[in-house]
Amino acid sequence: MYLAAQRVVSAAGDGGISVYWSSHECEPLSTLPRSLAEMENLSQSRPGRLVLSAPAVSAAEGAPYVASFLDVMGIRDDRIDVLDSIRALDLAVMRAPLGGPEDVFWQFDDRLALQFHVVTSDLIVPPSELRELKNALQGIVGANASTSCDMPLYRAPMSVVVTRSSDAWGHTYEVDASSRRWLESTLCTRLPQKLRIAREVEADFQNKWGAPVQYAESVRALTTLSPDALQTVGEVVVVDGQSGAELWRA
Repeated sequence: MYLAAQRVVSAAGDGGISVYWSSHECEPLSTLPRSLAEMENLSQSRPGRLVLSAPAVSAAEGAPYVASFLDVMGIRDDRIDVLDSIRALDLAVMRAPLGGPEDVFWQFDDRLALQFHVVTSDLIVPPSELRELKNALQGIVGANASTSCDMPLYRAPMSVVVTRSSDAWGHTYEVDASSRRWLESTLCTRLPQKLRIAREVEADFQNKWGAPVQYAESVRALTTLSPDALQTVGEVVVVDGQSGAELWRA
C-alpha cells in the first residue's frame, strides 16, 4: 500500500492537495522501509498499481509545483487493512518527529512508514500542514475504502476543546465529550476525568511562566500529549466554561 498527499500549485497559481492510492497486491512489500533513503527508493522504483487518483489541478495546466507532501507505506493491501491504516494516521502523525530537518521519516508500530516533506517551510507551519495532508488522505482514501468495506471511518474532531470552569477553591479543566471519546479511542487508554488547580497555584504559575504555558501544560496533563502533537490532528482550544469565551488556541 502506498498513499500520497501532495500540496501542489500550478503555473497559473491554482492549487490544492492531490491524493493518490496505489496497491502492491501483485508484488507485495516484504518489509517496511527502515530509512528515508529506502522510502524514497521504494516510492520511485515500486509505486504499485494506481487504485485512486484525485489531482487538485488539471493536467492541462502542466506539471504542478509540489510545496509539501505526506507519503505513507504499509505492507498489507486489502481495503479493510487500508481503512485500518487510514484510521491509524491520527495517532501516527502525533508521533511525527517535527522540528528537525525538512525531510522527516518515521515508522508507526511496525504497521506504517511515513515521510513528510515541506519545500516552502518559511510559508507553512509544519504541524498544521501535516494535519491538512493527513486530513486529505483520510477524507478521500478513507471515504473510498470505507464505502467499499461498508465500514464507518471515525474522523478526528476539528478542534480538541478543553473547558475551564471556576469556583471559590480554584479552576477545573475538562476535555469535552466528543474530543475525549476520540482521544481515548485513538490512544487506546483512559484519560483523566478532570484537572483541578487551586487559585493560588494557577496564579503563581501564570505569574512566572505566563497563561499560554499554563494552558498548554493543563492540556498535556489531560490528554498526555503536547499541544504540538495535538495540532497535527486538530486545533487545540481552551474555553471558559461559564461564558464560552475562548481563552487560548494552539
